[in-house]
Amino acid sequence: MHFRVGSNTKTYVATVILQLADAGKLNLDDPVNKYLATEMASYMPAYDGNRITIRHLLNHTSGINNFTIDKAWGDAFISEPFKQYFPQELLLIANSHASDANAPQFGNFFYSNTNYVLLGLLIRKASGITYEDAVTNAITIPQALFGTVIPRIGDATLAPPFSRGYWEDTETGTLHDVTFRDSSSVWSSGNILSTISDLARWGELLGKGSLLSSGAQTQRLQFVPMTDNLSYGLGIVKDNGANLLGHQGGMIGYTSQTYYVPDTGYTLAFFYNRTLALHDYSVVMTYDTLRVLWPNRP
Repeated sequence: MHFRVGSNTKTYVATVILQLADAGKLNLDDPVNKYLATEMASYMPAYDGNRITIRHLLNHTSGINNFTIDKAWGDAFISEPFKQYFPQELLLIANSHASDANAPQFGNFFYSNTNYVLLGLLIRKASGITYEDAVTNAITIPQALFGTVIPRIGDATLAPPFSRGYWEDTETGTLHDVTFRDSSSVWSSGNILSTISDLARWGELLGKGSLLSSGAQTQRLQFVPMTDNLSYGLGIVKDNGANLLGHQGGMIGYTSQTYYVPDTGYTLAFFYNRTLALHDYSVVMTYDTLRVLWPNRP
């Protein structure tokens, strides 16, 4: 049954980038301007593309603000689900918040979807094919993840069978069916569709580094502090309390998590088809489950 995996998309994008590094088509410490000088100058002039590297984008230390903080974007996300965006529009939105009082600082961890929109564009420049085709050719087809789909701009559907997604407005108590939407509003930072079996399989491949060289997986598992209990690598999250590797994802109406457990070789995958406006209970449910499995987890 298909659902929207949200920011789990970042794990696929990062894997393609690391594969391109394995193939010698880019270096993780290359400046972004080596590939996207025109895009940075045209759409993100407030940021230094000669200073920001691919690694900074991957681990969210670029100092680039998140386009999702923008009020107009957020209003449209709720009220205009079929609104289409080109990636460059998302960059312009982020650029408009570069000087916000609470804007992130270069070198510090700050989770920003804009980083992964830039990586989606960078994949095209480094590989010669679109981000969508790159993920399909490098991951979903060779690994037989046939339930994993990357929508194109203008495609608001889910391949059947699919789970409907529901969003609860906690101010009014109204439950909205938000199944169908154009996910170009987040593009390569969160637009992939998958199934629970595919997500579990992908979590294992991700955690083991099965699609990368040992050197690239070592690079991927270089972490920066994220929260007291979580660290962020190159498109992968480490739960320090339970020693889990994976990622979480949220798209209005859907949340999901996948974790590989190195100590046991097990993979955990969770999916929920209801989200709240002010509080996502699915994360609480997931961590309650983890505490049953790992009672000593903080």
